[in-house]
Amino acid sequence: YAPTVTPAFRGSNENYMEDKFISFAYRYRYKDGEYSALSAFTDAVFEPGDFQIDYGNYDMIGMRNSYNLVNVSFNTGSKHVDEIDVCFKIHGRPGIFIIERFNKDDQGWGNGSNQSVDFNNKKIYTALPSSEIVRSFDNVPRYAKAQTSMGNRIMYGNYKDGYDIDTV
Repeated sequence: YAPTVTPAFRGSNENYMEDKFISFAYRYRYKDGEYSALSAFTDAVFEPGDFQIDYGNYDMIGMRNSYNLVNVSFNTGSKHVDEIDVCFKIHGRPGIFIIERFNKDDQGWGNGSNQSVDFNNKKIYTALPSSEIVRSFDNVPRYAKAQTSMGNRIMYGNYKDGYDIDTV
C-alpha cells in the first residue's frame, strides 16, 4: 500500500515545496539483503493558495503549494524486514530519491507497526538507481526445468517458486 501522508504548514517563511508536486513511497530491505519493489506512490501533495495574479508579468502567484511540510506514515513490515527506505519523486522530473533509511533494530520498531517521518524537501537526497524505478517485482524461481528469453525478458517453465527466507 502507499504510505499515508498528512500535509501541514510549519510556521516558517521557507517553503521548499512551493512549486513542486511531490509523491511518496517506501520499500523494504529484507534480511537476505534483497529489496522489495517500491510501494504504490501517494497522490501528489499540493494545495494551491488563494487565486492571485501578478498583472505585471501575468504570473499566477496563487498556484504555489500552501504546505511546507508532509508527515509520511508507513508500515514497518514483517519479521523478514531489516530496513525501510522512505522515498519521494517530483512529478515532471526524472528520478526517485530516498528521504531516509531506517533500520528497525536501531529504531526499536516492532514488526507491522506504523511509523512516520517529516519531510520538507530542505536537504540533498540520495537518488535510487534507474534500474530500481521501473521494477514492479522480483520473482525468481527456486529451480526451473526450462529457461528461455523472449524479447528482453527471461521466461521459466516447469518451475518451483516460494523461497522461505528463514531456510535460505
